[in-house]
Amino acid sequence: MRMLLVCLLSVLVQSSALAEGSEAKKGEDIHSFHRVDPYTAVKQMGAGWNLGNTLDAIPTEGSWSPPVTEDTFDHIKAAGFQSVRLPVTWTHHMGEAPDYTVDPVWMDRVSEVVDMALERGFYVVLNVHHDSWEWANLSNQDNLEEKHRKLKILWKQIAERFKNRSEKLIFETLNEPQGSTIEDANQYNLMNKNIVEVIRNSGGYNQERLILLPGLNTNIEKTIDWFKNPDPADRNLMLTVHNYDPWNFVSRYWGTTYWDNREYFDVLFGKLDAFSDQIGLPVIIGEYGTLASGTVEHHSKWVYTDRFVRAAHKYGMATMVWDIGIDHFDRENKVWVDPICRDIILNASKGIRNSFVDKASIYLRDGVPITDQVLQLELNGNKLENVYHGSTQLKKGEDYSLEGSVLTLNGKYLSTLVQDLGVQATLKFKFNEGAEQSLDIIKFKAPEMAVTEVTIEKGSVADDLKIPTLFNGTSLATVTALELNTIDYQTGTPLPMPVKDEWTNFMPNNAFDGLRGGLNFNDDFRSDATNVYISKNVLNLMNDDAVFSFKFWPRDQEVNVDVIVRVK
Repeated sequence: MRMLLVCLLSVLVQSSALAEGSEAKKGEDIHSFHRVDPYTAVKQMGAGWNLGNTLDAIPTEGSWSPPVTEDTFDHIKAAGFQSVRLPVTWTHHMGEAPDYTVDPVWMDRVSEVVDMALERGFYVVLNVHHDSWEWANLSNQDNLEEKHRKLKILWKQIAERFKNRSEKLIFETLNEPQGSTIEDANQYNLMNKNIVEVIRNSGGYNQERLILLPGLNTNIEKTIDWFKNPDPADRNLMLTVHNYDPWNFVSRYWGTTYWDNREYFDVLFGKLDAFSDQIGLPVIIGEYGTLASGTVEHHSKWVYTDRFVRAAHKYGMATMVWDIGIDHFDRENKVWVDPICRDIILNASKGIRNSFVDKASIYLRDGVPITDQVLQLELNGNKLENVYHGSTQLKKGEDYSLEGSVLTLNGKYLSTLVQDLGVQATLKFKFNEGAEQSLDIIKFKAPEMAVTEVTIEKGSVADDLKIPTLFNGTSLATVTALELNTIDYQTGTPLPMPVKDEWTNFMPNNAFDGLRGGLNFNDDFRSDATNVYISKNVLNLMNDDAVFSFKFWPRDQEVNVDVIVRVK
């Protein structure tokens, strides 16, 4: 009986604690306002996260991803993020001219989600999102005056609805303004000025609310060249930019699978910091990150993310990673796609240095004797504490050796891990600071594709080409497509040309910078557990026979399979 009472008491205490924790999450006072200096706010925003493809979906929430639920913000908060950006598309929830009234049901839903985030203590960025290209494209001169008027009317309604929210709610005037010229940039400079005036005159706490202002395309270079501070006397303004450099790496386009330009962001953000000082506005990088995140080569992704966030932190900039519910936090299954990438972001945003192993996978070819494997550690001032396989700690001097920053895995030890094809083990490297690193041990042999030649009807392909594939421990990295019968008209010699994007013929032809005829992940090719696919859109571009070269991991061992596609 005593044990039963103790157990009951324990359950009651835990239930009470959970209730108090839940109350604490939602205990933030979202209706009082204490002005915060914009530079202080940027520092407090720390690592930020985007609720992408949700309230910004076209035509409405649920069209692209499931509607957001409160527990999503609990997971983001528990992970350690301090700020969230809520992209909102208003286009399909507004009435006709001249009033452009926002649907009250939609405004209520946006308000509900804003409050979910505010109640958990997040800084919250609320914006006007895909409207930027649906109707608010100010680079298009048609009805330009009316577009300006419509934007002001929309923001008057948003400002009115949220004027009594706390200082942690930040307004962002427009996402990624469209255009390419200084004349276009000046239209958005005028837009920023107009919207700031609307917000400041809307009452409540909006006189001192933080407002986030974009330059043209939210592009760093164009912002530095053409952005104008609409009111230097207003001490509650901030600057926003986005960055997905280099696009070919973050999106797996044009055959690019690696990245190693480690000083790039330090130089780029240094220029942005100088501009920030010049105009007197702190910077929030409102979007960044690798897309299709689970498929980007992990070591390159981890180093890329670290260098990006570390450089931003160095220059006092907040960062908000883009996420559509599959890139980073899997909202359906409530798990992080790549916990190491998450931890790299959180550490780098605090100025904590991460350490790295020079690869994320070791590929051991079937039938080849397993030998010692040498790894280079990038310690960045840290120390390696231990290496684990599951909960088992590897024995230094027996399972591996460490000399300075060179770690050698014993071949005999690796042999005990490897049996079948595929990932056989994952080793975890724990350092005294920063995110842990992982290393997959993979046994493989050459993949086997069901066909090596197919014939299509020119311009009449109705479905994507599916090729059953035994991956045998490999995975698809990228694909190139080059026509077979093109001739250099100057020399008369064969000159295979890209099936798509002819300019890729001038690519450096390496895995860091792009391949000749390189195709684009998801748009042009993809794979699942048993098949590879080529998009019908690419096939319908073909005028002549072509060779599609499927390039598999490991890239350094030239694991390629060519498939001839003939046109009739």
